[in-house]
Amino acid sequence: MYTNYPSQARVEDLIDIFNTLDNRDLSFLISLITASERCNVYIGTLANHCITFELDDACLNGTTVQINLKSSYLDDLSDDPFFKCALDKYAENKSPRAAKLNKRKARAMN
Repeated sequence: MYTNYPSQARVEDLIDIFNTLDNRDLSFLISLITASERCNVYIGTLANHCITFELDDACLNGTTVQINLKSSYLDDLSDDPFFKCALDKYAENKSPRAAKLNKRKARAMN
């Protein structure tokens, strides 16, 4: 949850501006933000890897604004080296051998 809000007066000004935007304006505004490379999208964690992807652009998709990530142009998410590393670590930890080792480690810690 976002907790670093601007002042109440600024929040009200921004809400007023937001309420004047239609989806085409919103799409354009998001595209401006993505062009500035000032934000990315946190997807989650996988095998102790924080998965984030950069925004690419925004466009209209029917009655909604669609936000595209740069990863959406990959044929397979595992084509991204960092994501592939996380997938490999996840698979390694889920293998039968890894499961046995993890059980041994847990017993040793007790």
